[in-house]
Parts: sequence; structure tokens; C-alpha cells
Amino acid sequence: PEIMADNVIWKGSFTTYLDFHNRQMTPDNPNTVNWWTASYRAINLANLILDAVDKITDPTLTDAQKNIWRGDAYFCRGFFYFELARVYAKPWNSAGGSAGLGVPIRTKPVKSSSDFENLPRATMAQVFSQAESDLKQALNLLPNERLRADRRASRYAALGYLMKFEMEKGNYAAAADYAQQIIAGGFSLTSSPYGPFQTKFSTESVFEIAHLATDNPGVNA
Repeated sequence: PEIMADNVIWKGSFTTYLDFHNRQMTPDNPNTVNWWTASYRAINLANLILDAVDKITDPTLTDAQKNIWRGDAYFCRGFFYFELARVYAKPWNSAGGSAGLGVPIRTKPVKSSSDFENLPRATMAQVFSQAESDLKQALNLLPNERLRADRRASRYAALGYLMKFEMEKGNYAAAADYAQQIIAGGFSLTSSPYGPFQTKFSTESVFEIAHLATDNPGVNA
């Protein structure tokens, strides 16, 4: 989406991204296929966690820890449905709007091939409703910390995505309310506009994925 929106100019050698730049994507574009597959794999992992967490009988596992796991899973599932809808469907305010087709919604875990259903595309209204519900669940379950020590999502990350969700729908007053809640959480601007891009987990960081040079040591690793 960044390449398609002119926020980025693609000058690399990978033709898959060049297709995005030229707005000539095809269903067999490897990036398009892999993004879809990885997203639904992550959604299934979230579904597996939500299905299993109440079945754990370990007496040393506290309800507080279970709630954090639930919050992590709800955040990831809501995040992925929101992003999938933005990439694989027409915008919320386009012709057809919320009645337009979004992406399939899967909330039950697939544990074996016999569990798989070839689900139809849900409407944008249904997909956004699922994403919003998941993010609000996460909001109530995740720790109220600016940045968690393990760098996983916090309550403020859920607020951030709920803000983006309202922006996407054009509900700017609701988005502003979520933004104010984030600002009140102890975040502050860095002294330079470059700060968030040059400093990991800066004072501006609400949700940031830790990615080191060693995470990708070779081509396609």
C-alpha cells in the first residue's frame, strides 16, 4: 500500500514490487499470494490460542497470564483482518462502501485438513466489525504499558489500531478520541523528525516490530 500510495518510490530489482508501483498486480504475484497465506496462518494461530487457553489445567498458570495471551491473540487477529481488508478489498468509502466484498472471516481454529472450509468473502462491514471487536477485546486484556518489555502489543497499540480503524471509515471525532488516549499514555515527540526512524523504540513508539540485521542474513532468509 505504501508503494501504491506514492509514499514510496520503488527503484529495486524485484518485479513483484514493481507491479505494485505500476498498479498492475495479478493474482499470481508471489508477494500478493505470500501476504495472504502468512496473514491467514497468523489468524489461525490466534484462533488456536483462543481455543486452547481455557483448556490449560496447569495450576501455576494465572488468569492474568491467560488474559495477556488472549489479548495478544485478539490484537493479532484484529490487526490482520483490518490490514487484509485494506489490501484485498476496495476502500470503505468507495462505490459499494461497507456492503462491498472484503475477505473471508475465520474464527474457528483449523487443526487438520478436515477442519478447513473454503469460506466465502464477507462484506467490508462484517470484516471491519470483526476487526473492531477483536481490537476492543485486546484493549481490555493487554497491559496498560507504554512499551512492554517483550515488545509485544500493549493497550496503546490496540488504541492505535482502533484510531486507524476510525480514520479509515472517516469517523474523525472518534479517531481523535483514541488519539488523545494514546497521547495521555506518556508518549512524546522526539526532538527531530528523524528520531522514530533512527532510534529503536523511541518516545514516539506506540507499536514497533523489533527487526535486526541478523533477522535477514541472506537473500530471502
